Amino acid sequence: MKIEAIGKPEGCKLLRISAVIGDPPGLDSQIERISVRGDFFAVPEEGFEALEKSLSGTRVRDLAEAFETQASNLGLKTLGISGQALQTLIEGHLHGG
Repeated sequence: MKIEAIGKPEGCKLLRISAVIGDPPGLDSQIERISVRGDFFAVPEEGFEALEKSLSGTRVRDLAEAFETQASNLGLKTLGISGQALQTLIEGHLHGG
């Protein structure tokens, strides 16, 4: 299932998510691919693509924790984005919001 979600979760900048998740769509579905664009910052910038790739295989319900862990492992500093924000937007889309 392809997901296109746009939003500005609390404490974050505008985020645009494009993701493919496995069937059936739900909190236990695995993220096959995710791309995030928006008004946030990531330093070093080139590390963000590695972060996106590292999230493949993560369950939707574990996205917030996986994002924060992988960002830390990659030495990536982020501003205006969080793992919880991504998870909230995807979960909202899955629930019709």
